[in-house]
Amino acid sequence: MHLHITDEISVQLFKDILRKCPKLQAIDLQIYNTMIYSFDLFCGLNLKEIKISILLPASKTINNDLIFLTETNPNLEKLDLDVTVKYGNLLNYGVHLQLEDDTIRQILNQSRNLKKLAFRNCSVSSKGFTSCGINLGLTEFTISNSDLFDDNGIECITIHAKNLLVLEILECNNITDKSIASIAKNCPRLLCLSIYHPHVGVQITNESLMAIANACKYLKKLYWRFRSKNRNTMDSGVIAIAESCRYLVKISFDKNVDIGDLSLSSIAANCFFLREASFSGCYGITLKGVKTFISSCIWLEKLDCSFCEGIIDDDSPSVSKIKSNELKETIHENEGNKDTHEHFDNREDGCVQDTSNVAMSYTDPLTENVFIRHYDNEQGAGFRVHSHIKYLSLKACRLLSTVHILTLFELCPDLREFDWAINTKMDINDIPLELLVIILSYIPQNELYHTISRVCRHWNKLSILPDFWRTFFYDDLSKIPRSSSEKYSKMENRVAHIRNIQNFIQDLSITRTGIQDIKNSKSDIVFSNLKHLHIPDEING
Repeated sequence: MHLHITDEISVQLFKDILRKCPKLQAIDLQIYNTMIYSFDLFCGLNLKEIKISILLPASKTINNDLIFLTETNPNLEKLDLDVTVKYGNLLNYGVHLQLEDDTIRQILNQSRNLKKLAFRNCSVSSKGFTSCGINLGLTEFTISNSDLFDDNGIECITIHAKNLLVLEILECNNITDKSIASIAKNCPRLLCLSIYHPHVGVQITNESLMAIANACKYLKKLYWRFRSKNRNTMDSGVIAIAESCRYLVKISFDKNVDIGDLSLSSIAANCFFLREASFSGCYGITLKGVKTFISSCIWLEKLDCSFCEGIIDDDSPSVSKIKSNELKETIHENEGNKDTHEHFDNREDGCVQDTSNVAMSYTDPLTENVFIRHYDNEQGAGFRVHSHIKYLSLKACRLLSTVHILTLFELCPDLREFDWAINTKMDINDIPLELLVIILSYIPQNELYHTISRVCRHWNKLSILPDFWRTFFYDDLSKIPRSSSEKYSKMENRVAHIRNIQNFIQDLSITRTGIQDIKNSKSDIVFSNLKHLHIPDEING
């Protein structure tokens, strides 16, 4: 049983909860008041997993509490401690709780079954680990914001923890190439390595990345990030990682400013399982490199290229199918219809997007190439390979025009979120018309009909563009439990809308009741371009 408490509760209530949960094995507490600073309440529970996020006054220490905690829970397998120091009413994120060397030594000696250990925002010295002198069963180790932790601590952990699979070293100033060399030498089975260095210098160089590439071939997650600009990482190191660690699923090389298109090309050519990639602040990356990367990594779902100053307009022509002048002409043509904008006040759900195209994955068993089999009702079956990116960030890429952004959108038909924040004061209507239409194309028809058209006159015109209404489903209004007068008003609005889009509809799904509604309205609706008609069976009850 796992207990997760995020709200502030009283000591008595906490005791009652523990008393009624005799089989409790894991507990996750976020403590923001003085409810529990002594861990006496955990005595005798024989917990296997303990995760505590605590807000601690500067005058308080928990060294004895931690020793008592591990002593009374001998079967502990996971200990995750996150401490924020508080001075009066102020939080001080620059000062961290110091854990004594003897505390670390006793925790490791008393918890021989410990597999996951994390000290977050705790000042931990390497001496606590080097003085332990026992083999560790750790598979996951995380340490962050500890200036006292250095290469000796990493070397000790990697030597004595033979089964280490996950290692996270975050914002520890004294970590150098020596630590990375120890990881490469002693942890060949490592699956996840996360390095986040707060300062840039000669501490961690490209040679460290090469060492990881040569030794840790089974890596699935690699985070090689820096707070400030780092010029020690080169394309050669990233290429070595890509060619050696072919099982990578997530990578991050944020603030490695000298990484360029060669790195992206190598990753795309070798890392077939990649799902998430981040190259924020890598100045050597260009628009051409991003296009190639997106086109090659078809299973990639998230890509962050924010603050990449090299991503600027190139000379490649736009391949956008939707031209700005064509959109404007279409809007002006729609304005000629007198009934276009008169009955949009009250709407009902029931419109759906075009579902004529179906995509299925296909893997060639010989070449291991992955394709997308794309079925089209009109054009027949065929193959089309495309990217599956759902999130793309080009934040602060100021010299990239909307024309080239459109070319990226065409490479990402599954895109759901795009971050291009340049001017936070930009109005939504300042977005170029082509981008706005692409955004609206992802909105369900019922929302176009019921919500988008009522935002403003401009959006009202956009909401009835022909491409949005090739396929249309008329909802059975008789199933909506409303008064007859209100239902009649809704029906009038629906019929008026159909009159506006009648010449655009090619595939129509309508119930018999819907047909009767149109007949009763005595409107002169004619679907002149209709190609497919579907009348679903009506089920009573």
